Amino acid sequence: VSDQPYYVPASSKFPFAMALTMLTLIIGAATTVNSIGTNSNAYLILIAGFLMMWTTMFFWFSKVIEENDSGLNNSMLNDSYVYGMAWFIFSEVMFFFAFFGALFYIRTFSVPWLGGEGEKGIANILWEGFEAHWPLVVTPDQALFKGPEEEMSFSTAYTHGGLAGVLGWIPLWNTLCLLTSSVTIHIAHLNLKNNNRPKFHLWLG
Repeated sequence: VSDQPYYVPASSKFPFAMALTMLTLIIGAATTVNSIGTNSNAYLILIAGFLMMWTTMFFWFSKVIEENDSGLNNSMLNDSYVYGMAWFIFSEVMFFFAFFGALFYIRTFSVPWLGGEGEKGIANILWEGFEAHWPLVVTPDQALFKGPEEEMSFSTAYTHGGLAGVLGWIPLWNTLCLLTSSVTIHIAHLNLKNNNRPKFHLWLG
């Protein structure tokens, strides 16, 4: 079978299951956010969505691995996986270009205009008394909109929650995930090059 030009798998229910999973996940996330501060059990829908997603991914990936171990995937199909991953990485690069491009636009154009600079200056139209400065850590009305320095700072997390507040501080976990994942993926890659599959699976997982 592997000598055929291209392996076309049989019809699968996994795409439909994943679509249903994503619908459940989105509904759960939206209802959970909208019910914050109430006694709603909407978070159960979100948990169900995550469980459905993990279950679907487990069985779908298991099927793909089974097909590969059976010799159904030839070099052409393997190349398609490589191209697909390359396009995925390219889309991530473009996302970061767009993100930092928007940040550059805000820093270079929007903030000065809001402060009254240039022909497009609109000072006192959107927020009277706004002064252009960077970084924007203080809002014009701190009582109405807290700035990031007050809302997300380490000191604020510790003051309001002590150790529990620090452990729930999102920037801390984001940084730890970023740093540890770069180390574990590097170790997994080294074990893959050494054909040490058990350690590769361990560090990749």
